[in-house]
Amino acid sequence: MPGLKAARWIRPVRQSACAIQVPTADKDSVAEIAGRPGKSIDSTKFGFALLVALIAMIGIGKAVLADTMDPDAFWHFRVADQLVREGIGPLVDTLSYASDKTPWTPYSWLAELVMKRVWDLGGYRATNVVTAACSGLIIVAMAMTCATVAANQVPQLRRSPSYFSAAIATAIGAYFTLPFLSFRPVTFALALLAIIVYLLYRDRARGLRTRAVWIIPLLVLIQTNLHIYSVFSVAVVMLVAIGAFFENRPRFRRLALLAMLTAVAACGTPMLKGMIDTSVRYNAVDPMVAANFIREMRPFYEGTGGKVSLAIVLMTLGFSIAKRDRLRLTDWLLLGFGVLVIARLGRFAPVFALISMPILARVMPALSDRVLGKRLVRFAMAIVLIIGGVNIARGFPRSDLTLNQWLNRFAPEIPGYPTAAADWALANVPPSTHRIINEFDWGGYLAWRLGDQWQVLLDGRTQLYAPEFWRQAFFDSPDAQRALLEKCDADFAIVPKNRSAFRASLDQLGWKVAYEDDVAAVLVR
Repeated sequence: MPGLKAARWIRPVRQSACAIQVPTADKDSVAEIAGRPGKSIDSTKFGFALLVALIAMIGIGKAVLADTMDPDAFWHFRVADQLVREGIGPLVDTLSYASDKTPWTPYSWLAELVMKRVWDLGGYRATNVVTAACSGLIIVAMAMTCATVAANQVPQLRRSPSYFSAAIATAIGAYFTLPFLSFRPVTFALALLAIIVYLLYRDRARGLRTRAVWIIPLLVLIQTNLHIYSVFSVAVVMLVAIGAFFENRPRFRRLALLAMLTAVAACGTPMLKGMIDTSVRYNAVDPMVAANFIREMRPFYEGTGGKVSLAIVLMTLGFSIAKRDRLRLTDWLLLGFGVLVIARLGRFAPVFALISMPILARVMPALSDRVLGKRLVRFAMAIVLIIGGVNIARGFPRSDLTLNQWLNRFAPEIPGYPTAAADWALANVPPSTHRIINEFDWGGYLAWRLGDQWQVLLDGRTQLYAPEFWRQAFFDSPDAQRALLEKCDADFAIVPKNRSAFRASLDQLGWKVAYEDDVAAVLVR
């Protein structure tokens, strides 16, 4: 009979469905798993949102209250001007008289145009707003990723989804990330990377079926014209696709297509060849990178803060090994990649954080969310958030605060920029050779401030100078440095008042102090 035949088909389906169902729990058990007996999960999510807002406020406050302009931002402005004049493509450098005069690749051309536009619209105050917005976006995206991973394990594990653990992982990620955020192209690229990582983790949490991941190739297309960090986005997508081949074969073809489109998008820049050449140079022959001269190019474990960072990396690995039953192959691929990049250079710490902190949120010891659901705790966090927001608003630069005052508002305790020295030179030194001698951190500022009349000796674009130049300037004998400075035939030199790399050589060559303040000294022959 038809009814009996239907019953024969229904029974096995029911049994199969029951076989894959997670054991159910009564209301009290669910409340215990959630760590919030008798309370709504909405209150915990609200508490989590407040805690994440507090973490994001630290990043926003850093951008407004503690940071000044990144030294490289100024030469980015000058490069943007040259791009507007000459078009998008390789350029012959005009800022430095010691640079290689063959065409070089401004691979961050789109970011430079955006930065110049922001500067023209609102000056350094606008740069504060943009940097603060990017910092907040990165932290919020990281928190959403961590929460997605933590909440996704609830059906599988008899433990708290631990939004509290997600918040702790976010705070640790902020510790790795915030020191590297300022008004420069890499900050924009990291903001897009944070969104891309979130979309991928969210897609995994939903069975590799979300439509939102298809926006990733477009984001990478933008990112590859902002900064060379687009290579990390491509790598992450490819690792997720490789993991899907072993974990979810039916969905692998979808991820493979996504990885292919992402790789093609990463090639969508007019600077592709130069970008590849620059990357190879940074990793192979650049003396400034090899010698750990630039702070962010040093190993991540140097110094007291570096020791803390190393402990966190080891802790993440330790928790992952101890709770390896919670991880799948894709997690191990992503974690391994994150550790690999941070071990390569300290400046890759934000990449490690964005990729690895969601995994830490999954494997770290369970932290009860009960505290986030308490009304008093949420009220206290809201009060702190309001007070912090008011302080940030009050600390935002006043309209009567000039750029020179803002750049040196922490001087002389924290060296700023030679603003007064540059003003003195403009007023008192007639251009003759149209050359100046400067040191590494001030090249970009002086090229921007004095570039209409003088060319600088060097700036932060290390790929524009021959390796022999860097060795002679900083790493060879004092005699070699003096020989280099003697050949410059400059009108004057601007060097830091304290901790100058060139001051001793200039003194021995007979240069004299013509002007000096708490920040800088101007020397003439």
